[in-house]
Amino acid sequence: MLGESHHGDDPESVNMTVPVVEDWLSGTSSPPYRFFTHLAVALSGQEPWQLDRKAVFEPIAFYNYVKKVMPRARVSPEKVDFEESEGAFREIVEQLKPTHIAVCGNRLWVNLPAFDSPDTNGASAVLGDKEFEIGRYRTASAAPLAMCIRHPQSGFNGRDWHPRIQAFLAID
Repeated sequence: MLGESHHGDDPESVNMTVPVVEDWLSGTSSPPYRFFTHLAVALSGQEPWQLDRKAVFEPIAFYNYVKKVMPRARVSPEKVDFEESEGAFREIVEQLKPTHIAVCGNRLWVNLPAFDSPDTNGASAVLGDKEFEIGRYRTASAAPLAMCIRHPQSGFNGRDWHPRIQAFLAID
């Protein structure tokens, strides 16, 4: 799962996503981080009260693309923030070797680098009930397929996204 950025009070705490995810996984987070609950419902197809958070998130990695901490919610990274984050993104893809990347939100999607050859223009795929653009990012030993999902905060319904994500994950 690829998020856009983290937001908080301390602009120097670029690693604050790790304890946030750990708190959510343990069920001790305050606030409850609806973002991760929505993702878990979309991944598992279960209702929030049925979730085994650790089981749902164990096979996935979560990474924020922009390394700069935004001062608060709804503050967008600048174009230069996205551009400066490409190298770290490619390093983490090479390190983790994911097979698929679900990109959280259209703003992040349109600010990602172009897909790598031969998929530079991407392709269309029907996933569940909708058509999506998909493409690959290639490193020396990884070539994950990427797609954009609606940002899991406002207007996101994990039950609607579950079959789409499952169809995406079924593509080699």
